[in-house]
Amino acid sequence: MTTFHAAVVHPDQTVTYCGTVDQGHVDAVRALAEPEGAPRVVRDHPEQPGTLFVLRDDGELDWYVPSEYVPFGAPDAPRGGPARQGGAESALETDTETERAADSADEVTGPDYVPGAIRFGNQMIGGAMDHPENPARAVWHTTESPAGGNFITSVATFLMKVASEPQVIYDPVTDRLGQFGPMSRSARALRNDGSRRTNREGRVCIQVEVLGRAARPFTQSFDPATKPTFRSLLTAMRAHGIPDVWPAGKPVPSATSPMPRPRPTWQGKGGHFGHCHVPGNTHWDPGAIDTSLIPGAPLAPATPDYDES
Repeated sequence: MTTFHAAVVHPDQTVTYCGTVDQGHVDAVRALAEPEGAPRVVRDHPEQPGTLFVLRDDGELDWYVPSEYVPFGAPDAPRGGPARQGGAESALETDTETERAADSADEVTGPDYVPGAIRFGNQMIGGAMDHPENPARAVWHTTESPAGGNFITSVATFLMKVASEPQVIYDPVTDRLGQFGPMSRSARALRNDGSRRTNREGRVCIQVEVLGRAARPFTQSFDPATKPTFRSLLTAMRAHGIPDVWPAGKPVPSATSPMPRPRPTWQGKGGHFGHCHVPGNTHWDPGAIDTSLIPGAPLAPATPDYDES
């Protein structure tokens, strides 16, 4: 029977190794966490079959890794398992220190950080844009998880562990926002379109993972006028030159909807896109969000009424 390393990833990103468990234990965990409305949510690793995470609303993450893999913090874990933890959406796109230094002087037209954003990880998820001559754009995703509580921390930790970070993660229930890196650099939440790196398309490509599910659009009962952090995010996008338009049309309403992804539109037009609109990708999120609200008409930005550091 397959055995698994078990670990807990804490909100401060430290890891406690808990030893090994058997397949029966993992099957029981999955059965308890998968039903709709369960207090925990299972997410599978996109590139390591059998590896799963359990998202907890207290911000901690349970991590189960088949014994052939080597989880961080396992002192006696066997060697020789697959080492790369690249995300399902793209290969790892890190830069050398030389490249970081070279492009650090690139002109930035808007802010790199939204006021009040929680900073997750080391803030070095991507690099310079491949096609800065093309217009600025934003891409909207959904995490396919609950919102509220402390899920923003749990999901952020999951995204870092599978190397699929956007620049921004947003909770529409709490109006909390986190960042994995500056907006002027690339993210890694999209699959490449062949050899063309979709994460690095345009002057900026600001990607947002919204806590929620595509099947239940997060704009239902959502009022941007009551969400000062969200308004600050949209203000930052506009400052980077992203126009208030959806060049590829509204995001699709279901997984079975036609999802044409025209390359000329993606590469040549600026504005807002859904994950469903990006060439080379297969996901249908963020669902049928209300494009009259996102981005909607500009509202005055506001300072969040909490202090996160």
